[in-house]
Amino acid sequence: EPFLSLLLVVTEMDFSLDLQNCSFLDESWLLPVCITYETVPCQALGMVLRYVDGRVFVTKVLPESQAEVD
Repeated sequence: EPFLSLLLVVTEMDFSLDLQNCSFLDESWLLPVCITYETVPCQALGMVLRYVDGRVFVTKVLPESQAEVD
């Protein structure tokens, strides 16, 4: 009965699966930190990005830039 009660609760939950963030499963089951930001249009965002093995990492946020404000 406790299991059926749990199933009832789970069926009422709204799950939103983001398939944009699933490539890590090829290498590990550990969930990476994935944050999506929307910014205003600007000429220079103020972030230093590095590409490693097909992934993008923010390595530095420049002071007084739009990225630092957000």
